[in-house]
Amino acid sequence: MPKPNDLLELQLDELRRMFDGISEIYTQTRTKIFAFMSGGLAFLAFYFSSQKLNAPQETYGIIIYFLALGLEIFSLAVLFIATQSVPWNIPPETSEVKKNKFKDRNEFLVYMCEQYLEAIKNNGSRCEEKRKQLDLAFPLLIAGAILLLIIKSFLKEGVTCVS
Repeated sequence: MPKPNDLLELQLDELRRMFDGISEIYTQTRTKIFAFMSGGLAFLAFYFSSQKLNAPQETYGIIIYFLALGLEIFSLAVLFIATQSVPWNIPPETSEVKKNKFKDRNEFLVYMCEQYLEAIKNNGSRCEEKRKQLDLAFPLLIAGAILLLIIKSFLKEGVTCVS
């Protein structure tokens, strides 16, 4: 039969792996956010790079144009908000552990497991928040880009901005 210390060490190892996994998911999510934001900005730069403003002159076309532009801007705003840093919980460092005087190894392992559980809970909710922002912004970014490309493709002549 395993000792209680052995079980706590196994639990602590699993919690460390879970913490590392959440940290990696958070890093990947932030990378995706920056990539989509860069892509959206590059698309808008491409779209508005010509001498003509690619806006239709019909009323329904103008409505669709501003709807598509609004979708692009809204999604970029959501992605920009998602890039903000969040406080990240980290299990105790060596200096914090040295401050606490533990009676035995078992008490230390229980303390570390509790710290990892708290960090995983807090960081997991922060990671989920970023993921929801990404899930909201991505389809809107794509929909706006598709609408703007359709308008640009089928527009006979745009409104001249620069003569």
